[in-house]
Amino acid sequence: MRLRILKSGEWDLLAVVAASVIGIIAHVLGLIPEEYIISLILLLLALHALHEIGHDMKFDQAKEALFSVERRLSTIEPEVKVITKDHFKHGEDLARRNRGTFVWFNTPMTVMRYQQVFDLMLRPAIECEDTKRVEFILRPEQKEFFDRHVWPKIQACPGKEKVAYPTFVPIKENFAFKMIDTSEDEEAKEFHLTFLEPPFTITREEEGSRVAHPKVIFHILPKSELSKHLKEVYLKYAP
Repeated sequence: MRLRILKSGEWDLLAVVAASVIGIIAHVLGLIPEEYIISLILLLLALHALHEIGHDMKFDQAKEALFSVERRLSTIEPEVKVITKDHFKHGEDLARRNRGTFVWFNTPMTVMRYQQVFDLMLRPAIECEDTKRVEFILRPEQKEFFDRHVWPKIQACPGKEKVAYPTFVPIKENFAFKMIDTSEDEEAKEFHLTFLEPPFTITREEEGSRVAHPKVIFHILPKSELSKHLKEVYLKYAP
């Protein structure tokens, strides 16, 4: 298959998309105020139109090109989505959409001490008929907490036989993710990824112990290059 070389205008479009995504992530991290985001995107679109005008394009053609770019931007499906609120709701949705193996990699389990959180984040996958297996790959320091607070909850669920006892291994990576199969052939993977450091994760004192809460989660879709990388990380530690 021949590789198609992008035209100048298409490179401009990609630049607009990339810069807009960077601006949105910067806003999520608190680096850019919300009111600047729209101005940034409009400025980039205007620069694209001026670029086209500089190539002997008439005003009306440039105006139409500007609106065309806006329409194309609105239909682009991002490969990575940023989740900054309703984390439990998104976690429940991820669990319910699993069609094969549900993996928790290096995920802080302290928030699972609460039954209502367990019922949202993990129980739906265990009890779902489409779930074939649930795996945990965790750091050794989580073993005592898991045995005391999480494993008993799992044993009380219908479908508990699908849950493998965790693999506790030293993990070098400073990020965590949950991975699901989005199809029965188990080729397409989806992830909820978070970094285990501020500002992506915060730690609070609750009931005499430190509980980790994700503040920013990245929803990685199957078509993303990050999906391939995260699958490789999983295979490196998989039992």
